[in-house]
Amino acid sequence: MADTAFLNFIPGETVWFPIVHASHNAFLYWRMDTWFSFLPVKSILLIYLGILATGLFAIFQHKSSQDPLRNLLLAITCPILLLYLFNFDTVLLSSISWIPWLSYMMIRFSTAQKNHLLWGFILLLVTARMVKASNYLAVIPLISSLLVAHSISKFNRRSFITVLILTGVPTIYANARLLLPVFPSYPGLSRVVPDDGVAGYLTPFFGIMFPIPVIDRSFIRATFLTPALIFSIFFIISYLRTEKRSFLLGSSVLLAIFFLLDTGFIPEEFSQIAPLSTLTRVVPGLMLSPLACFSCAILLIFAFVVYQKDLKTLIALCLLLTFVTYNDSTFDLGLKNGKYINNKLPKDIGSDLRDYVVSPSLHIIEERGTHILDKNFQAKKYKRISPNKIGATLNSSHNEDLLSLVEDDDFKTRWSNTAGGQDGSEWIHLKLKEPTPILGLALPVGDFSSDFPRGIEVDYLRDCTEVDTAKFENYNQALAYKSWQGPTRYTKEGYPYYGYQSVVKLPFNSEITAQCILVKQIGHDRSFDWSIAELQLLVNR
Repeated sequence: MADTAFLNFIPGETVWFPIVHASHNAFLYWRMDTWFSFLPVKSILLIYLGILATGLFAIFQHKSSQDPLRNLLLAITCPILLLYLFNFDTVLLSSISWIPWLSYMMIRFSTAQKNHLLWGFILLLVTARMVKASNYLAVIPLISSLLVAHSISKFNRRSFITVLILTGVPTIYANARLLLPVFPSYPGLSRVVPDDGVAGYLTPFFGIMFPIPVIDRSFIRATFLTPALIFSIFFIISYLRTEKRSFLLGSSVLLAIFFLLDTGFIPEEFSQIAPLSTLTRVVPGLMLSPLACFSCAILLIFAFVVYQKDLKTLIALCLLLTFVTYNDSTFDLGLKNGKYINNKLPKDIGSDLRDYVVSPSLHIIEERGTHILDKNFQAKKYKRISPNKIGATLNSSHNEDLLSLVEDDDFKTRWSNTAGGQDGSEWIHLKLKEPTPILGLALPVGDFSSDFPRGIEVDYLRDCTEVDTAKFENYNQALAYKSWQGPTRYTKEGYPYYGYQSVVKLPFNSEITAQCILVKQIGHDRSFDWSIAELQLLVNR
């Protein structure tokens, strides 16, 4: 699964339940369609993929019925590729599944020479199913369906208004039923995801929203940059090379560009005023789930419709998407998505632990492990020991002459790499006189609050004699944070969140026994050094 739906959804019940995405950390209330609610989540999503495939087949046949076998293969390929890219993403697959059928029924209604009432009733029925599947996000499949339908069968003014009333009224009703799940009492200005680097917090113009950011924008920007570039290039080239341009092709070009502007293609401060971000602020509920995910999925559906007769272009697009997402380490959707909640959470997870996992704190739990939810771990008290108290020998990658300043009990002095930034090559090595039980490290930055490590890794050896500082081979990893977001703090109810990044406290998952300890700075920053005012070992009291 790509999210926590399987933890809270109970087959046979049609109540709203909280859900958190395993990758971008979106936190929202969801409800499954009553027609399928007696089934497990994965079975429901497979049905949705089947609905999407049959709807695409109907559209392909309507456009060109000369080769039904090819149309069938294309209709099956699209949902398979969506499943590969997004795994069993409950919110996304539920929301896009009815787009082809809704488009098809719009076409049939607007082109019907007779039986208008019958086609209108069927259109209303399909709209109801779409709304039941996508809940308050129904505006996304509605707009997508209108674009596809208008491209294939141009609406006249009367049919457009009728279609808009039949489909728009239920959609507005669904959007008005926006619900937010119970939100933990995090302190003001606290964080549960990495900071996006922009001052302030973006909130909607209309509707309700959480008091702190929940969606991991750094993940969205890094993950979807490559797919957005691919879609933009393909659609723009097609638009420029095609003399007879379809309405859907033009719409795809615009959506691909909007999609690109929502990624790391431009700075985040500009992304926040780009079209997709603006749309989330205008339409209530859209800020609860990142539109970049929907843009990627919808553009794929559009591509199959646009390139139905241009198999070479469609195959090239699909192969390129598959290749880059499989080999791109930042694309953490696909087959890797949900790895934590599927493989690392206990299968018999209790209700007490489930409450913390199905919350905005999932991101930090994924990063640091379920041990941070253990009450004994949270209550642990540490004694801090300076290396010179136990006769440790220190070495470093930079400025070894300054190492004495990390054990002088003066927080106004510091060791620093003094490089005007951090490039991931910095390290400090400690060699103790003998193997010593250690629970963690503290690396306070003292008065230099901006000089915290951008990423941190701690490795160790139980026994060591001569240390080769050029290799540091055979070390075991005690912990590693690719991006240091701050120490783990807790609400009164026990929900974890990030503390201030300038507080560098690194408790290990469990006690280690080490003689050699290697502390590596593994992040990057162009402006601030890595500084340590005091280096302290955390041991039992």
